[in-house]
Amino acid sequence: MIYLKNSQRSVPVNTDALQRDAERLLSYLKLSAYDLSIWITTDQTIRRFNKQFRGKDKATDILSFGGLEYANSDELFDD
Repeated sequence: MIYLKNSQRSVPVNTDALQRDAERLLSYLKLSAYDLSIWITTDQTIRRFNKQFRGKDKATDILSFGGLEYANSDELFDD
């Protein structure tokens, strides 16, 4: 299953197309049984998570977490 959240409003994102592309990618990789969470957020939010989880006080383009490390993803999606 694909979990997709867009909490930023600055950049238009076609979330339906992103959802379909992510599903196709998992299928192509033969990983359809796995879940993928995608959160599109602001630089401010990603900077806060980088500082909290990586000790780096800066925004980055991508921040990834292993699924087993953070089994309760609801905690990550709280803004």
